[in-house]
Amino acid sequence: MSNEQVNPNESPKVTLMRARLRAAQLRVEAAHHDSGGYHRQANHPIYPGQEDICLHKAGIVDSLRAETMAKADLIEAEAEEAYKAATGEEAPKC
Repeated sequence: MSNEQVNPNESPKVTLMRARLRAAQLRVEAAHHDSGGYHRQANHPIYPGQEDICLHKAGIVDSLRAETMAKADLIEAEAEEAYKAATGEEAPKC
């Protein structure tokens, strides 16, 4: 799995749940990447050029959020695939 050490003695279900926990933590982190403040400031610039600066920063924050969400999705998908390979069954839904 992505940057995670797998304990060979751990059951596939525990490994799956650890991966889902890590994915959830990443989704919480992504929620903190809020570009709304930059968009609001771009709509009410205080000095010339601030609109462009704020929109650029908002784009960066939006990219960070998208990357973090993609990492969470990848971790979860890899864990579900590993669970299926280990057990021959679909991963249980939360």
